This record gives sequence, C-alpha cells and structure tokens, in this order.
Amino acid sequence: MSARPKRIHHLDSLRGLAALAVAIGHSFYGFSGVRNEYYLSLFLGRIPVIYFFILSGFVLSRSLAFSRVGGEQGYVAYAVKRTFRLYPVALISLLFGLGVAGINATCIPQGIASEWLRNQLVTPLHLLQAFLGCMSLQGIGYNQPIWTIRVEIACSLMLPLMIFLSKKGRGWTIAIILGFGLLMKTHQAGGVVGDLGWGFAFFLGYLISRVEHHLACLNKESTQVLLILWIMVLIGFVGLGMDTVVGVLVMASFMAVMVPCHWPALRALLETKSLQRLGSLSFSFYAIHTPFMILCWKGLSLMCPMVLKRLEPLPGGFFMTIISVSGSLVLANVMSRFLETPSKRWGHRFAAFARKSG
Repeated sequence: MSARPKRIHHLDSLRGLAALAVAIGHSFYGFSGVRNEYYLSLFLGRIPVIYFFILSGFVLSRSLAFSRVGGEQGYVAYAVKRTFRLYPVALISLLFGLGVAGINATCIPQGIASEWLRNQLVTPLHLLQAFLGCMSLQGIGYNQPIWTIRVEIACSLMLPLMIFLSKKGRGWTIAIILGFGLLMKTHQAGGVVGDLGWGFAFFLGYLISRVEHHLACLNKESTQVLLILWIMVLIGFVGLGMDTVVGVLVMASFMAVMVPCHWPALRALLETKSLQRLGSLSFSFYAIHTPFMILCWKGLSLMCPMVLKRLEPLPGGFFMTIISVSGSLVLANVMSRFLETPSKRWGHRFAAFARKSG
C-alpha cells in the first residue's frame, strides 16, 4: 500500500472561496434588475461548481490510490464512507429548506424579487410527498444547490469503475473522456443522464492526480505565466459563450497549475487560517446558504418590508450577501461540529465493519 497522500490545504481554501462565490451570486440573483446576469451566473455559479467536481475527482482519486479499493467489500466500504460523508448534510439542508418553504412569502414586495428568486419560493402542497422528495434528494425545489451534492454522490460511486477501466489501457481512457464529454455536451439541461455526465469533470480530476508528480516541476515563473495565460483563455471563451464542456476543460487546466502552486505569495494567502477555516466549512456552508438566504428574504419582508423596497439591486445584493453569508457561516459551524464530523466518523466505522464482515 502506498503512503497516505498529503492533504493539499490551499486547494481546500479554493473550495471555500468557490462556495463563497456561489453564495454571493445567489445573494445578488435575488434582486430584480441586476445587470450582467450572464457573467454573474458564470463566475459566481457555473465555474465554482465545475471546480467542486474536478477537485472532488482529484481528491478522491488520491484517496483511492492509497486505500486501493478492490473487490466487493472494498467498494462497499468506499460507498458507505462517501454516502455518510455527503447524504446527511444534503438531507438536513433540504429539510431546512422545506421548513423555510412553509413560511408565507406573499409579503415580498412586488418588483423587488427576481424571477430566479420567485422560482425558489416553492410551497409544499403535500407534506409527506415533499418529505419523501427530500429523502431521495429529488425535491431540490426546496434547496436547489443540492443537485450538485446528488451529482457528487452518483459520480463518486462511479469513479472507482472509471479508474479501473482506465488502467486497462489508453483506449479505455480515451473512450471515457469522449463518452462522458459527449454525455455532458448533449445533456446540459440536467436530469439523471445529465448528472452522470459530470463524470467527465471527475475523471479529469483523476487524470490530474495521475500526473501530479510531473506538475511538481512548475516553478514560480512558469506558474505565474500559466495563470496569466489561463485568465486570457478564460476571458476569451467567456466572450464566445462558454459551454459546460469547455468550462470543465478550462477549469481542469487551472486545477493542474494550482495543485503544486509554486507561487509563494499566492500559496501563503490561500493557507491563511481564515481561508483554511472557510475551506473546512465549505460543504455545510454551501448546502445551507440558499435556504437561509430565502429565510432572510422572508424575515425582512415580514418585519421591515420598507427596507427591501428602498434597496437598489447593487446595494441590495451587498446587503443580502452580508446577512446571509454571516448567518450561514454560523449554521455551517454548528452543522460541521454536530452533523458533518460525526457522520464522517460513523461512515468510517461502518466501512470498517463492512470490510471485516467480508
């Protein structure tokens, strides 16, 4: 068995910044009349989510290389750990969103909330049906970002098979890249097939883990040059209308440069305690922010609707970012301590039991 891979903390900080970017984007989307919605949805939505998936593929692949998942018991143990890692937080966040959905939203001033926010203000018609939808992670109307966690679960469970096939030969690797790339290209609207298409991002994360030792040769100057080139390429594709497949390829190149991150000043910034803490809370924070933000909207509408009426989209977005992000971080701290960490611990215990029973 190979040595346990060293945790790359600056990538966790980037995950935290990506989660924060999504939260900021959602805070601004809520207001009608926000300008440059395409750029907001791209830089504060799609690109951070793509990073999540590539990073997950990278981190899981390094972990799989250490644990060497093989055989039925090995795979079951891995699946148990991943399920306990992701499902409890997703479920509780969805149930929290379901509770928020039950609060009256008719008092939100007309003309203030955007169409995007109106689509979040769903009302559960049948409580049992809504609860079952949350249990299956299909009722994402109560917390729409949970679709990404549903994708995480599906692609995490699929990744060991993709890695196994890839090791059979270069032809399999090319077939996986082309197959999942085509799947993503043709099913960008989502659905079950669309969820599986994100295996393309996970597999690129795996390929980056395969060449990680070669990336160590990048020095400060080459890192700076490559990041500048990456920014120029990103801007170019954004101007052309970047689709999801291209976005994954562009973000995979960014990931490859950032794995070693031999730019001391940038790495030191990403390894500050505040960003490290944000990274450690990023999963719970990401999962809980949207329903908490909707709770902020409903609370302000009930208690002081005149505040919302007087807010223009830009200051309104900043105001909602401050209150929703601050509150979500508090909730994320609680969830991390009392839900996320215990769930991970129980997942490892049940995984160990699965291995022994085999």
